[in-house]
Amino acid sequence: MRRKLFKVTVLLAIISLFSTLTLGGFSEATGAEVRPKLKTLRVALYSAPRTFDPVNYRDINTQNVIRLMGGGLKDDTPDTDYIYTVAESISEIKPFTARIKIRKGITFHNGDPVTADDVIFTYKRMVEPGGMEGKTSPRASLLPIDSVEKVDDYTIIAKLSEPFSVLERRWFHWEVMPKKYFEKVGLQEYLKHPIGCGPFKFVQGDLNTEIVLERYDGFYGGAAETPGKVERIPAVDRVIVKYIPEATTRVAALLAGEVDIIQQVPIDMVDMLKANPNIKVVSTGSNSMTALYLNPHIPPFNDVRVRQAVGYAINFELIVKHLFKGEAVNLNGRPLLETYRSHPAYGIFNRTPPLEYSPQKAKALLEKAGAVGVKMIIDTYGDMVEPAQVISQMLNEVGFQSSVRSWDYATIEGEVNKKNTNRVAYLRAQGNGFRTPDFVQIYVTGSPMNFFQWSNSTFEDLLKRAMAMRYNPEQEKLYLGIYKLIMEELPIINLYALNTIDAHRINVVNYYPYANRWTILHRVDLK
Repeated sequence: MRRKLFKVTVLLAIISLFSTLTLGGFSEATGAEVRPKLKTLRVALYSAPRTFDPVNYRDINTQNVIRLMGGGLKDDTPDTDYIYTVAESISEIKPFTARIKIRKGITFHNGDPVTADDVIFTYKRMVEPGGMEGKTSPRASLLPIDSVEKVDDYTIIAKLSEPFSVLERRWFHWEVMPKKYFEKVGLQEYLKHPIGCGPFKFVQGDLNTEIVLERYDGFYGGAAETPGKVERIPAVDRVIVKYIPEATTRVAALLAGEVDIIQQVPIDMVDMLKANPNIKVVSTGSNSMTALYLNPHIPPFNDVRVRQAVGYAINFELIVKHLFKGEAVNLNGRPLLETYRSHPAYGIFNRTPPLEYSPQKAKALLEKAGAVGVKMIIDTYGDMVEPAQVISQMLNEVGFQSSVRSWDYATIEGEVNKKNTNRVAYLRAQGNGFRTPDFVQIYVTGSPMNFFQWSNSTFEDLLKRAMAMRYNPEQEKLYLGIYKLIMEELPIINLYALNTIDAHRINVVNYYPYANRWTILHRVDLK
């Protein structure tokens, strides 16, 4: 009888313990509350964020981490259509003037409401010269705005330096900061304990290893158009963000169950992961364009015939089909991506004639320019080395003597972003989050993306006229002329847009890859 009673007592204790661990409750043994097991999502990024400051960066994974904690005026859908988030609406009230209405009911993680004061404070740090504690934000060029004016606590008037249509996709760069909190604690304390109005709040971590975030119970929910149905937003209790730059290590961590989601699956591992029943590979088109920049100031590349010979020598389709197994969009030299579906210019990509692949024309142009056997080095970095080597081989087949040189990314960026450099070719990937016809403005003198500092007065005049218009058939005609001119001059040859390819454990639901490589998690759940 005693043995039976003992077994029942032990069984009841186990049930009690199990209930405490899974449902939460009060522990009589310790006198403390026992919290339920947290639903934790583990994500591996391919690079670490550089800062927690929402205005002091220009790379995607810094933005990803900041967006988990904060929010912009707008967001994107996975296929790059835009949706309102912190902003309730943004409308043009007259040329070069916009009204921004802030959504009511949004709070920062300390409970303070998000108001026009916070949006204006963020604008001043991001856009005004010296606004970032005496320094100018690297994001300043993303928002061509001259000034902002507060109308009331939830309304702002923005005076634009470029037409409203140019800003249609740029508003999402305006990631709202908490004015009162920042001014109280200062920059250094803010960087140690950042807060925002996003779905998750900072708990602990650093910029070198990982960070731990918890769900913010006061999160307003984000845009209704964000895909995925869940019972609560955010759907998980905790997010652990790890930084694993080596691709094979990221894949190994996913297979071992150490992480639930990874970014940027290598092409040569896609089939292996797809064959694993515990893993799901997800991909979509991308805003990341890989481009070959050519220096138009150094002989013989100052001869347009030599630059055109480079263009004719590249087999774009072969690169996409065999190097990337079809997981890329062939740009065929075109300096643009297709616009998002709701843009009136949708379809302009296919109305732009592609660059022809013709080794015969390439050889003939080199002979006419007296440049057969010209030596050239393609400078690049990281994952760009393999496609650079393929391109180098294609160039050698038509009469160039080319080779590839790999660099640290930061070093080579500084080397080629000036007119007097002795580099002649640079292969890099660059984001086109705007996906609007005016993205070609990055190729004009003065833009930080205009490597080798190419300039053309006709190009700049056409672009200025086009950007001053509301989108209409005349504007489209101007843009098509702009694209034709740049594809004749070829200071840059756009090759392909590599798909966003991510992967996750099979128990992860509502995870969608984004064309702009965002990692949006507030509706992601674990089953």
